Amino acid sequence: MRFAAVTATYAWLARRAFTHHAPLAVGLGYCSAVHAVVTSLVVADIAPWIIGKNPKTGQVPLWSWVVWGPFHLTNRFFVSVAKLNHSHANNLEVATEVWPGWYLGGWYSSELGIRFSAVVDLCCELPERAQTDRYMCCANWDGMLHGEDIARAAPFLAAAAKEGPVLVHCAHGVGRSTATIVGKCAAARAARVPACC
Repeated sequence: MRFAAVTATYAWLARRAFTHHAPLAVGLGYCSAVHAVVTSLVVADIAPWIIGKNPKTGQVPLWSWVVWGPFHLTNRFFVSVAKLNHSHANNLEVATEVWPGWYLGGWYSSELGIRFSAVVDLCCELPERAQTDRYMCCANWDGMLHGEDIARAAPFLAAAAKEGPVLVHCAHGVGRSTATIVGKCAAARAARVPACC
């Protein structure tokens, strides 16, 4: 897991720096501790709310940057690298229209320049950037998703899709968002009602 690797790397750097530059070692030690806490929470799949993301607006408050700054910076780095890798290697868009009016994407979906009728945001770690009239935050750690989130998102999206395009996104547009769209379609098929796919 990448955050465990980051934790170990910061710990190793802190130990190396301790004999030569104690303040730097303390800073690196803090970075390691932050990532150790996050790694533990992700593995246990608990407390995504601890990052402090506002469930109504999707914004991450300043205090979260003060407390969890190393995690935020590392996470932004990973998301940026993943976007570059996907766009260059696979020629992928920041979001894809998987069904007329239904978009599936990552954190950079806002770059499409579309104002969505509704957005379902599955990230706990990144602030919302897409323009929307209706917003639902189903905060989850990267790689984690719960059935109740799909159950909440499905009727929300179905109702909003009648009025305009809708977006489901996570950090990369691969795991959480895809599972939500697939889960919504599977539920619709089981109920024998029109679905998005």
